[in-house]
Amino acid sequence: MKPALLLILFSTSVLTAQSASDTPAKIYSAGPDVTAPELLPHQVSQPYVNDHCTGDQQGKVTFSLIVDANGEPRNVFFLHPLGADLDVLALKHVTEDHFKPGTLNGQPVAVAESLDVSVRTCLRDEKDARGQARMVLHLAAEPEQELKPPVDPPQQVVLVSGNGVTPTPEEPNPLVYKVGGDVKPPHYFPPSTDEMRFARGLLDLGDYKVSVLVDRNGMPSSIRILDSAQPGKEQQIARIMSVWRFRPAMLNGRPVPARTEISLRFTMRGR
Repeated sequence: MKPALLLILFSTSVLTAQSASDTPAKIYSAGPDVTAPELLPHQVSQPYVNDHCTGDQQGKVTFSLIVDANGEPRNVFFLHPLGADLDVLALKHVTEDHFKPGTLNGQPVAVAESLDVSVRTCLRDEKDARGQARMVLHLAAEPEQELKPPVDPPQQVVLVSGNGVTPTPEEPNPLVYKVGGDVKPPHYFPPSTDEMRFARGLLDLGDYKVSVLVDRNGMPSSIRILDSAQPGKEQQIARIMSVWRFRPAMLNGRPVPARTEISLRFTMRGR
C-alpha cells in the first residue's frame, strides 16, 4: 500500500512578537452606502510569454484583500490557493494591482474584498546569469480578475503591504510574531492530490517535525527540519513544504508573519 499523509499538527511559533503601534483604519464592505472598488488597467512589470513555451498550466486562485483609500491592495492573503507555482505568479500580479477606491458619501474609504485570479502559464527554457539552462515559469497571458464580496472582513485593522518578512523602506526591520494571546496561529490549506502524490514519491513512512516561517501572504519560507524519521530527507521535506499555502497568523484581523512548527506523519493508507 502507498504511504499517506495522516496527521498535521501546529504548535506555537518560536520568535518574538511585538504589538502593533500603527493606527487601525475602519474597514467597509460594499453596500447601499458604499461603492465597490474597481480594477484599473494593470501595469505589466514584465511581458507575457506565449512563444517557445511548453507545459501550459492554468488555474484560479482566490485572495482576501483590502483596497485602501488610495486604491492600493493591502493585507493580501490566500483564501483558495492552488498549491503550486501558479500561486506565486498570481500573488505577484495582485500586489501590483491598482484600483479606483470604494467610496462612502463620495469620499474614498478602505473596502474589504475577495479577488478571483485566473492565470495561464507556461515554461520556457532560459539561461541564468551563469549561462546555465533552466526552465522558468511565466504568465502566458494577462490574468483574468474578478472582485467578489469579502469573507469575514474585519471592522477595523492596521493596513499593511508586502510579505512582512522582506525588509522595505516602510519596514526596514520586520518582525516575526509569536502565536498566543491576540496572535492567532497560521492554518494550512489541505494538501492537493498532486501534492500528496509528490510527497509520497519523496518521503518514507514515519514522523517528521518541521519549523516554517509563514509570511503574511501565507507563503512558507525559511524551512527547518527539527526531527526526521529518515535522516537525509531534509531537502525532500523542504521541497514538499515549499508548495504548501497557509492562512497566515492573524493579529486583531490583520495578517502577520509567524514561525510555527508542523508535525507530519506518513502511514499506510487505511491505518
